[in-house]
Amino acid sequence: MIVLYGARRVGKTTLSEFLIDEIPNSKYINCELLQNKIALETTNSELLKNFICSYRLIVLHEPQHIKNIGLILKILVDTFPEIQIIATGSSSFNLSHQISEPLTGRSRKFLLYPFSIEEKTT
Repeated sequence: MIVLYGARRVGKTTLSEFLIDEIPNSKYINCELLQNKIALETTNSELLKNFICSYRLIVLHEPQHIKNIGLILKILVDTFPEIQIIATGSSSFNLSHQISEPLTGRSRKFLLYPFSIEEKTT
């Protein structure tokens, strides 16, 4: 699983949407939406399977809004190894605190910085 951190407006969503467009059978899930929050707040692997279906890639946007997200991500990674999961969050401290222990050895963390374009004057 990949965890993508970064400040607001640095391009996490843009990068995620690019991956969704490029990789067939992918889904972007906004965890701030109540219906997604409710569907993911379970440790029942059958319910999780029904929600994520047979996607190849799932991007979870702002998953720190899901209660027990660390445990739920651990269950998803361990139960469905064929699915690539990317979690993105701007509240990096909050997200990092919730998932660090349950996902030990199961995740790669990346920090996305804002693009910087140097202006040249003549």
